[in-house]
Formats: sequence, C-alpha cells, structure tokens
Amino acid sequence: KSRILRERIVKRLNLLPKLFPDKWDEEHKRWILEGEKDKPPTVFDGAQVLKDLISVSTDRKTGVLTLSVEFKKDPEMAYKIAKTALEEARKILNEKSFTVARKYRMYIEKRLQEAREILKNTEEIYQKFMAGKIKEIPLMIDEDIYLNYGKLKGQLLAKEEALKALKEASPNSQRKIEKVRKQIAELKRKLRSMESNLSHPSYVAAPEYLLNLKKLQARLNIALGLYETLLKEYELAKAQEMKEQISFQ
Repeated sequence: KSRILRERIVKRLNLLPKLFPDKWDEEHKRWILEGEKDKPPTVFDGAQVLKDLISVSTDRKTGVLTLSVEFKKDPEMAYKIAKTALEEARKILNEKSFTVARKYRMYIEKRLQEAREILKNTEEIYQKFMAGKIKEIPLMIDEDIYLNYGKLKGQLLAKEEALKALKEASPNSQRKIEKVRKQIAELKRKLRSMESNLSHPSYVAAPEYLLNLKKLQARLNIALGLYETLLKEYELAKAQEMKEQISFQ
C-alpha cells in the first residue's frame, strides 16, 4: 500500500510509457502534449495507476502474503512489477530498520580502517628502520606482550560500542547490558595490569640499535594485534547483520 514503494517500481522499470500508452509516442520516444498547459505524466501519476494493478491478500492461518499484479497489455511486465515490488519492499524495510547489528558493524568498519592505516604506517617505519633510513623510534614500548595488548584494546573498543548500541536499541534488556558491562570491566582490568608492567621496561641496558628494534617490533605487534582483533569482530558483525536482514521468499 506504500506510495513510496510504487514510485520506486515506476522509476526502476521506467513504467510511465507503459502506464500511459495513449500519451506516449513510441516511435519518437517522447510524450504527446496537447496545448501548452498539457504536461507529461509524473512518477506520482504512475504510482496512482499502479495502485489499481496491484492487489495483496493475507492467509490468516499461515500468515502468507499473496501479491498479485494484473497487467493485461503486457503479462511479462506484470511479472517484472511483482518481482520488483518484493525486491524494493525488502530494501525499504532494511533501510528503515537501523538495527544494533548494523550500527555495530559500521562502527567496527570505521575502527578497522583506522587500524589498517596504523598497521600500514608502522610497517613503513619498520622497513625504513631496517634499511637504515631512520635511527630512532618515536614510541617507547616494551616486548611481545603488546600483541596481546593490541588485541585486548580492540576487544574493549568493540565491547564499548556494542554496549552503546544495545542501550539505544534495547534499553530494557538489562541482562544483556549487564553482561557486556562485566566483560568491559574485565578487559579494563587486564589492560591496567599490562600497562603497569609496560611502564617499567626491562631492556634499558640494551645497545641503542637493539633497543630501537625492540621498540619497533613491539609497536608493530600492537598494530597487528589491534588489526587482527577488529578484523575478526568485523566479520562477526557482518554475519550478525545478515541474520537480521529482512527477506522475502
């Protein structure tokens, strides 16, 4: 019954010439206008005509909707209208249902792009350092535990956004909200524990080159850990979003 839906069908299938054949010059592909005040039919006009061609009924026992289109002048077009109606209806419903999964996926996608840039820049610095083009690393960091640190940081970012989306979409789901809060608290605790260890580097007496190499390897591990975690979260978010999409059979 949606006029927006009918207008989208008219536009997508270019139905106006079919719906107003008496006003359409097929040979010259133009509208036949009688007088200055006469105007070609609009998409709105097409949607009004299409309304009489489409009918919908519901089986109360099974819940199945039956969509029928009758277009005697062009039976093949009737099929196309019915098929397009289902496709456009699905699109409209999915556009309107901005779900938690979709918001979460979009956030993770943005953070993943940022993590990808960080990893790329770090790899470039590493290559320049190994080639002798730079001698010092601007970030003071410790050993391979930063790989896990990066992963935990990525998980924390993901959980915090999931909590935000959950509060907006399902404010009454206290059990789910509380569960995510506990997960966030545990991740923060682990990160604090790591950060206290990282503030006391264990390689101060190492030669300058090895010290910088150690810093850079740890920095690379941070970037890699963050990227791998967000990539995994992104794939999970995409899968969850697909589950929640509306479709017709």
